[in-house]
Amino acid sequence: MPYEIPENQPTAADWEHGTGLIGVRDPAIVDAAFERGERHVGVAVIGLALHHRAPQTILPRVAQALRATDPMQQHQGTVALAHIARLHRTVDRECLALLRTRRVATKPTTICEASSHAATCPGGSVTTNSRARSSGISTNAGATDGAPADGSGR
Repeated sequence: MPYEIPENQPTAADWEHGTGLIGVRDPAIVDAAFERGERHVGVAVIGLALHHRAPQTILPRVAQALRATDPMQQHQGTVALAHIARLHRTVDRECLALLRTRRVATKPTTICEASSHAATCPGGSVTTNSRARSSGISTNAGATDGAPADGSGR
């Protein structure tokens, strides 16, 4: 179910201040913002994640945000990925790989170290597949070989 914009929220996209970008629904707008190097493109990626109905269209833009050098844009890519997982019950291998390797410059912790499930992550690694299976989230979006998204072949 897509997120609905409240009546009092501005809907005109203001790239300078970042307002109204949560209402972005068109992937072409996000692509153009990435090309221009817009500072608030991550907010538009979150908006796209909340509004667009096709996760396979959204996920490449999320991956682009996760690959960004700007920590805020990386964080916004993570938020967008969480919304896709929540709304569409799917993520893709590329985004999971980027999420696993992403490090925050000020606090280099793994996802498991930051979660309440740290004890279930051997060696501090992310056990995304087991968590995803228990929550009903598919981690094989776009996969045709049926292999787990972690590449373990199990």
